[in-house]
Amino acid sequence: MKYSDSLEFEKFKEIADSEFTSLFAKKRLSSLHPENNLRKIKEKQKLLGETLTIREILKITLPDDSAYHEFYYRLKDPYASFMVEDIGKFRDFHKEVSELKKTLIECDNVVVLRDILKNMFSLSGLIETIDKKVTHDCKVKDSATPELKKIRSSLKTTRQRLIESLNKLMFGKNSDKFVQEQVIKEIKGRFVIPVKSNFRQYFSGVVYSSSNTGQTLYVEPTAVIDLNNDFEDLKSRESDEVYKILRMLLDAIKSHIYEVTTTVNAYSDFAYYFEMARFYKNKMYTFPEFGEDVIFDSVHHPLIYLLKGDKSVPTDFELRHENDLVVITGPNTGGKTAALKSVGLNCIISKCGLPVFAKALKMTDFHSVFADIGDKQSLILDLSTFSSHMLNIK
Repeated sequence: MKYSDSLEFEKFKEIADSEFTSLFAKKRLSSLHPENNLRKIKEKQKLLGETLTIREILKITLPDDSAYHEFYYRLKDPYASFMVEDIGKFRDFHKEVSELKKTLIECDNVVVLRDILKNMFSLSGLIETIDKKVTHDCKVKDSATPELKKIRSSLKTTRQRLIESLNKLMFGKNSDKFVQEQVIKEIKGRFVIPVKSNFRQYFSGVVYSSSNTGQTLYVEPTAVIDLNNDFEDLKSRESDEVYKILRMLLDAIKSHIYEVTTTVNAYSDFAYYFEMARFYKNKMYTFPEFGEDVIFDSVHHPLIYLLKGDKSVPTDFELRHENDLVVITGPNTGGKTAALKSVGLNCIISKCGLPVFAKALKMTDFHSVFADIGDKQSLILDLSTFSSHMLNIK
């Protein structure tokens, strides 16, 4: 199908896009194009028609797929890095998709949409594996592996010993003479206490930082250096173990890449129809009928209708199958161009399987739509308005 920018099909898509929230649906919309297969057109009409009905029956919403959308496309990048939060996004999104599918499958009014829903995999085994290792707030569980459980137990014990040792110093004899504030800080992974500049009269230690005024020094007492070293080593081991768990979970996800991709594609299709149904809600619309004639019964120019609503003036138009030419005449600013564009754009929208803003519309399944609208005259090329049009349709 060939048509020029003058029919503004891309503008129609931009307006629809502005009302879509799902990034996957937006991606489907961006690739929307007229079909040259009448069977496919009617399939799309049925899918959208059923979705329009379902929206009125079921109080369902789409998952917020913005975070998952970014993760999904990074998943295909062999050089991308991931965090535990990404695994949580994956789990939460696919749980919501499974719940959405379950709700729809249980509805007797869902018939043609089942062809889409059957391609949404639950990934229950994979989700269960992630649940065993990642908390609801996207933290790796202590029980994720025996080694991590052992490391975190040691971390807890070492931290407690550090706190006890530092508290003894802060609240001990003469502490008021050198302690600036009775609070334990963590600087560069080391536990320190804020003291006055005269602290060396009372204990030895390593200065890690100071306040802007220089009146407060953040010092690691010599007595806890070994404990701090142990704690730092345990934190490093914890980080390594968490990385191993993350790597294992990512490998598990990638081993199910077929099911993941198939599910995302099916979800994208449903999200597109769901968002498009919301786009048409509370608007006057009808699905076109395809036959031998072109009959416009109070058909609005889509862009004008979306801009002006009920103030839009519809067009009545007929082109019977025994005719192949229509001449439109009228005064300047009489609506000739708008009528031409309305016929062309509504034809394209119809062949996308979408409704039109009209009382009724019968449409021929044209194989191609050609449009040359506007003044293309060029003084440089010595083209008049007429000759420029002739050149375009040559």
